[in-house]
Amino acid sequence: MNAYDRASFRRALFAMGALLALAAAVVFMTDEATSTASMRLARLAALSPVVGAASLLGIAGHARARGEVAALEALGATPWRALRGAEWAGLVLAAVAVAALSTPWSDATSLLPAVQPVLDFVVDVRGAHASSAGLFIEPSGVIHLAALHAPGFSPTRSPWIVVPCIGPVALLMPPWAVTPMPLLRRAASGGATFVLVVTALHLVAARRLPAVAASAAALPVLIALWVSRQGRVALR
Repeated sequence: MNAYDRASFRRALFAMGALLALAAAVVFMTDEATSTASMRLARLAALSPVVGAASLLGIAGHARARGEVAALEALGATPWRALRGAEWAGLVLAAVAVAALSTPWSDATSLLPAVQPVLDFVVDVRGAHASSAGLFIEPSGVIHLAALHAPGFSPTRSPWIVVPCIGPVALLMPPWAVTPMPLLRRAASGGATFVLVVTALHLVAARRLPAVAASAAALPVLIALWVSRQGRVALR
């Protein structure tokens, strides 16, 4: 890294730190009272790709407005190489976010929009009774208390279940943000990725999609990044 890379790295870290602090304040003030610290940590980690992308877009726009990127391009650097320091800062934030989601201290399953019923009745195959958590109901309507159990509840899920969905997006956002591309392409790829991430989380929560397959949510950003960089290289 040269001197400009180190300067842009520090600038990007400061911008991301300030925006992440603002996001943390909003999360803590707006979350429901039943949210735990591990839930809030997972939500902040999931928001980190957005925080990083917004910060890097601002840093890149400022550097272009000041002519810094144009000066480095005149020396033969590509636009994304000129902002390598900022991109690496974004990758640091992405790595920290993915690591946070993978740890037991983060309740990553809180990102899955799944609702489990408090009372999930299971009817006996002979219709002799219906059972739920700690209850038995006979056909006559008589209710009996029983040992507490929870048929129908999902087993505890792995803490990294959302990583295949969030991880690729988090790692692709920094190069996507520092690479010049038409506004329509940026908006379309960013919006499509957001929709796919939300959809993938719902499908994983409903067990309609394997967690690993959720990584396909990053495809719009990946395609936009590849097309933009290929076009810039071809122009050179």
